[in-house]
Amino acid sequence: MKGDWTVDLLALKEVLNNSGYFDDPPSHSNSFWSVYAVHPFRFLPRGNVDLYYMGQDNKSVAFDGKGTGREQRETIGTRLWGTTDHWDYNNELTFQWGSFRSNNIRAWAVSTDTGYRIESRPLKPRFALRAVAFSGNQNPSNRTVGTFNSIYEKGPYFSYAELFARRNLIALQPSAELSLRKSVSLTFNPAFFWRESTSDGLYSVGNAVIVSGLKSNARYVATQASAQLKWSMTRNLTWFTEFGHFFPGEFIKQATPGRPLNYWTGWLDIRY
Repeated sequence: MKGDWTVDLLALKEVLNNSGYFDDPPSHSNSFWSVYAVHPFRFLPRGNVDLYYMGQDNKSVAFDGKGTGREQRETIGTRLWGTTDHWDYNNELTFQWGSFRSNNIRAWAVSTDTGYRIESRPLKPRFALRAVAFSGNQNPSNRTVGTFNSIYEKGPYFSYAELFARRNLIALQPSAELSLRKSVSLTFNPAFFWRESTSDGLYSVGNAVIVSGLKSNARYVATQASAQLKWSMTRNLTWFTEFGHFFPGEFIKQATPGRPLNYWTGWLDIRY
C-alpha cells in the first residue's frame, strides 16, 4: 500500500491431489500471475477504480470447433465501483490477447451492475439491473480465438446453479431485494441469456464445452426464474436457500433435447 493506492502481486500454480498429508506437488500444466491495484476515484460519487493485469499459461484448454491445446492468455481491465446512500454501481471493461496453439486470441468483456435502495419505504426494497457481454469466437475456421476466458471463475454470479460460464454470453438480469424483517431478506432475480456469437458454444466454469455451437444458429439460450431467501438467525448462524427454474430457449432446444431444469439448494452457515 502506498498513499491511496493498494497494490497486490500474485503468482501461483495449481497442485496435484495426492492421498497423503502435505504431499501435493505443483502442477506444471497451469500457471497464473497478476497485478491488481485499487484507488479512490473522486470523479464519481464515493467511487473507486480498479486496474489489473493477469497472465495465464494453461497446457490443456478446449474451444468449440478449435479442439484442445495450450493457451497463453493475458488480460488487462478496469473496474469502476462505489456505494452511496441509495445507489450502488459496478462497471467493468476487460480485454484479452495471447495465443492458443497456432491461433491468436482477441477477446473482451463488458459488464454493468447498478442498484437503487429505498430505505424509507416498507420492506426497504433494492432494485437493480445487471447487463453483461462476454465475447465468443466468430469463426471456428479462422486463426483467431474470440472466446473470453473468465479466469478461475467463482460463483454465484447469475445464480447458485451456474449452469454455464461467463463465455460467449450476453445476459440481462433485473432483481428486487426485499427486507421482510431486519434479519430476513427475499430476492427475486430472473435472467435472460443469449449467445454473443452464434458460431460458438456454451462452456462450463471448468473450461469444458458443454453445448457445441455448431449444431444451431439460434442465439437465445434460456430464461431463468429464481428466488433467494436469506435468514441471519444469530451473529454466527445464517440460513440460505434458492430455487430456480430454467426455460430452454431456441438454442438449447435445437442443440440438446431441450428439457427445462429445476434447481434448489439450501444450507446453514456457521461462523465463529
